[in-house]
Amino acid sequence: MTSVREAENLIQRNLPQYPAVSCPLVRSSGRTLRETIRSDRDWPPFDKSLVDGVAIRLSAYEKGLRRFHIQAIQPAGKPPTRLRKESYCIEIMTGAARPSGCDCVIPVENVQPEGSDILLPDGLKLRSMQFLRRKAADHRKGEVLFRPGAVLDPVRIAAAASVGKIRLKVTSLPRIAIIATGDELVSVEKHPTPYQVRMSNSYGVRAVLEGAGFPDVQLFHFRDDLQLLRRELRAILNKFDVLVLSGGVSMGKFDYVPRVLADLKVEKIFHKVAQRPGRPFWFGRSRLGRLVFALPGNPASTIVCAYRYVVPALKKAVGKKGRLDSHVVLGEGIGADPSLTLFLPVKIFQGTKGKTFVRQVEYGGSGDFGALGRGDGFVELAPRLRPYPRGTVVPLWLW
Repeated sequence: MTSVREAENLIQRNLPQYPAVSCPLVRSSGRTLRETIRSDRDWPPFDKSLVDGVAIRLSAYEKGLRRFHIQAIQPAGKPPTRLRKESYCIEIMTGAARPSGCDCVIPVENVQPEGSDILLPDGLKLRSMQFLRRKAADHRKGEVLFRPGAVLDPVRIAAAASVGKIRLKVTSLPRIAIIATGDELVSVEKHPTPYQVRMSNSYGVRAVLEGAGFPDVQLFHFRDDLQLLRRELRAILNKFDVLVLSGGVSMGKFDYVPRVLADLKVEKIFHKVAQRPGRPFWFGRSRLGRLVFALPGNPASTIVCAYRYVVPALKKAVGKKGRLDSHVVLGEGIGADPSLTLFLPVKIFQGTKGKTFVRQVEYGGSGDFGALGRGDGFVELAPRLRPYPRGTVVPLWLW
């Protein structure tokens, strides 16, 4: 049986390289950059005031001058004014260009207005170019701001806008099909019989994927019918980049998914992982490079595998960090399994002195969605003979 770490590595080695596409700046949030972004001009493009205040010639103050006549106002976005006399000053706004002939800005709170003049107190510690940002101090024209592979977060998007990039070349996002299988499933709006359940896994997985930045998702549901599955999955493999199936991968007589995928020439990379929940997990790749994640149908298995394997794989495929798990301290001892990795739902608590720890959430097995919802995520406990004692640091995956 494949270990959790081996399964992760096998998935990583079989990820495709998605092509680059042109994307409008306003829809590029969270995407992975596939071009080099350079500054289109010096930044700042002029000597810029960092505060509201008055601009003077420093040598006049050093000669003992304390009263300055206000010659003009220098607003942001206007060409710089020229200082006519050293006994004059120019009121200046934050972001405005340095007036010609001025080499010092004094914040407004350090000056005293008096009619059309301003008075400066003795003892001000002034220096040349204070509260002024020199032209090109941040970046020179042509300097690289971001390289391919950068994730377009709000700061990078603002920077791209500042250099006039209305479109960006980014990694395309995969088209994803989420496929629920099973005769026992009915749509959410229907009232199930005592022997049926509403289709919930698909909505959970879609929320997981959309929350991770993969919005191009379509839902399907098929009965446990061999011919139907073969026909429909063939069509989906030709249209979508990623298939995430829920159900039909175990050892039952109606678990047709592995057989159908083999008939469709999807290469099996592994089937069955030494973990609980989610042991029957199947992963493969088609001849056209389509990824197929066939997850067990029990709700906890489906959701845990989606977080643990599907999201990290897709993030890495589009150039983002694949594993985003954190670590946390166990607030209680938890039993281990010598042969299986355990994924256990937990609740986060704040202890004394600001320390964060988790406690296990009691739940009734793989189908207990309500108990999962009372937790904040799940911890990953590698196989071992002895229980994990309180205080052990373990990986945490948040919902």
